[in-house]
Amino acid sequence: MLRKNLPLYILVVLTLAAILFLSPKIVELISADTEISTPQGKEMLTNSQFDQQAFDDKAWSFISSDSNSTVGQSGETINIVCGKAEGEFAKLSQKTPLLGGKFYKLQISYVNENISQGVNAQFGFLKDSASGNVIESKAIEFSPDQTSFTAYSAPKFDHPESYFFFKCTGNSSISIRGFSVEEFNLRPVTMTTINANSTASASSTASATASPSLSLTPATRQFASPAPSLTQTTQPATPTLTGNQTTIKSSWNVFGSTNDISSNILSSKNMTAMQMLSGKWTKITPTSKKSAIFSHQATTYVFNPSRTSQTIIISEPSSPSTLIAGRGWNALYNSSDNETSIGDLKYDFSDKNQTGLFSLGELLSQNKASKDVYLLKQTSNGIGLTKIDLTKTNKIPAKTGFWFYIFSL
Repeated sequence: MLRKNLPLYILVVLTLAAILFLSPKIVELISADTEISTPQGKEMLTNSQFDQQAFDDKAWSFISSDSNSTVGQSGETINIVCGKAEGEFAKLSQKTPLLGGKFYKLQISYVNENISQGVNAQFGFLKDSASGNVIESKAIEFSPDQTSFTAYSAPKFDHPESYFFFKCTGNSSISIRGFSVEEFNLRPVTMTTINANSTASASSTASATASPSLSLTPATRQFASPAPSLTQTTQPATPTLTGNQTTIKSSWNVFGSTNDISSNILSSKNMTAMQMLSGKWTKITPTSKKSAIFSHQATTYVFNPSRTSQTIIISEPSSPSTLIAGRGWNALYNSSDNETSIGDLKYDFSDKNQTGLFSLGELLSQNKASKDVYLLKQTSNGIGLTKIDLTKTNKIPAKTGFWFYIFSL
């Protein structure tokens, strides 16, 4: 029996020996094939890290409206002089084709100490040329405790001739260490906000656009400081207010009123309007079957799809607004003609605990609200959020919208 099965036994022994000999190699090969690494995006820009390489004016297009505007290498940065007067601008751009369905991470790194007071800047993508219409843009928020700013884009369609651009305006200058535009096949893990207006351009028919969205970082403990991130839209405009007559310009507008506002005034002119109170959007479109009375205590977002400005008359509605601020994010409005102390700024608040008229200072002193407030800053470059600490700056500027977070009443 043993002799009869000897070839089989020899085969089994040889097979076991081969497995023992090759197993380290197999394990090594499997490990190499399955090793998990952090996904890296494809860098779309060249000559963009100025702390590692000298600025090459052949790689970049530089356009300005002021002969005094300049760009040049300064140590490990490039220094851009935006202009010598308000309204002047300087713009850097580089061809960066976009593919629909891809994700793009935009980043700028800068020297915080070398940023001029009140500098306005944006970056994003242009259509077809360095002087083309804006496909999408993002107002850059220069925080005093940060040295970089990041935004994301997710275009729906291809833009084979698009250009990345950086633009700054006014009597200001900035020192930049580098730019980056990374392309990802999958949504980056860190991506929290996608600019929604990725297919619109200044020359396209503005029949519709995405609503501005608020991305919230949840408070991990009761008195953590949540931070909002507001989706930008292309070149929003500040409405012109004269008494009760308000001019709503094309595209997105942000404004407030001393009176409550009937949504019918806006929807009847084919406009979309919305407010956020108690962490919830109230949105009325021209096709909405319902209407709303927007609160005079809140900031109102209005989208005008027309290419021309429209004038509305804000009259006292037949009934007061039932929208009220409360727990979560509130886009409030200081309707005063003067800068106002938080102790004098009073609003109606309500949650399951109580309802009443409270000053911002009162809520802050009782640890019922976040000390971090985000002022809405609107210029021709876009909507930005300027963070202030109410324990250090206890006043809200006149005629200003701002985000205020309530923990509980």
